[in-house]
Amino acid sequence: MTAIGVRGRSPRVDRADRVLRTRSDALRGAAVAVVLIGVIGSVLLARAWESTVTRQRDERLDRTAASRTVTISSALANYENALQAARSLWLASGSVSRQEFSIFARSLDLTDRYPGLQGIGWRTVVTDDQTDEFVARTRKDGTPGFIITPPGRRPVYYVTLYSYPRLPFSDPLGADARANPGILASLEQARATGKTTVSNQTTLPGDAILPAAERPVGFELFMPVYDVERPTPAQRRSRFLGWASGQFRAGDFLTDALTDVQRTTGVELHDEVVGGSPIASSPPGFRAQGPDVREERFTFGGRSFVLRYAPMPGNPILTERTVPATLVLAMGIGALYREVGRLARTDGLTGVANRRAWDEELPRELARSARSRQPVCVALLDLDHFKAYNDEHGHQAGDRLLKTAAAAWEGRLRKTD
Repeated sequence: MTAIGVRGRSPRVDRADRVLRTRSDALRGAAVAVVLIGVIGSVLLARAWESTVTRQRDERLDRTAASRTVTISSALANYENALQAARSLWLASGSVSRQEFSIFARSLDLTDRYPGLQGIGWRTVVTDDQTDEFVARTRKDGTPGFIITPPGRRPVYYVTLYSYPRLPFSDPLGADARANPGILASLEQARATGKTTVSNQTTLPGDAILPAAERPVGFELFMPVYDVERPTPAQRRSRFLGWASGQFRAGDFLTDALTDVQRTTGVELHDEVVGGSPIASSPPGFRAQGPDVREERFTFGGRSFVLRYAPMPGNPILTERTVPATLVLAMGIGALYREVGRLARTDGLTGVANRRAWDEELPRELARSARSRQPVCVALLDLDHFKAYNDEHGHQAGDRLLKTAAAAWEGRLRKTD
């Protein structure tokens, strides 16, 4: 028999196998490490992205609330313009007849130029010893049945002499405001300070026929008028002529103020002096609820109002640029790069385009204008004495002012601007 021996493997081959196995294990370990780093990085990126989206949404909700607050408060300022026109009428002539007032009031075109303002009027002060002559003169001026109401002798009367339109919203002619505590204090405040005031909540005459629970909340505006342009405090009684007045319902005012605003955010109007339930809302019946409610305040005519906003269903603020974390894992650096690019062209405080965006857009618009032969308008807006405001009220107040101003300007622009 022949014995067959089995030779062992070469030591060189064994070393090669061990090297290959070691390298393979190292590669697998490196691959696992790369995957883990990628997953961890993606998770961190996703979290950062969600944080950015949340911050952007909050900033846009804040800007929307600030912009609409400016729009609403500006509507009241517009009402004051109508009273300012009435004031100018008296300053120009000293005395105004009923026919002159009617011609003037019709020329204001309240429905189109001052939507929500139900009527304007004129009140004057009459002392008890002047009543007989005052009533006789007023009857002769075109109101034969004129009397002062309610009846009774009083030392002084604050009488409604003119109103337009006469029905159904204006006070009855001859009504003595001193018999109405809801507006008396505001009349006297306006006379004493020389400033426009807003009355307490009241019911407009045309709404008095409704059941008490159904009567909409109304207010009156009072602008004091003197026979000099800028009376001193000592002259505000001796040179006083009367009050230009205007009436409005809270609900009509709020709805008309927001007529041209996109209905994606609802708002409640609260009277801060009274508190409690909203006195009006737009759209009617809306209630501000949920985690995205924003609250703003403004003061007009010595009265403070609170506005509570909340997005309505379908509001793009709630969904635009909101990307789930799982999708961010796939989007990765590309999405972050685009977002960084957007942030580079946007002012972080106000959300408006910054200098970099201007440098990119203006040459493009000028080229388009030259090609289409259409004009281009560039407006420069400046806040006078902003540094003084910052120094007096602090940088946080200055930031709020900048946000509000930017929101107000942005609200006046079209999407194509």
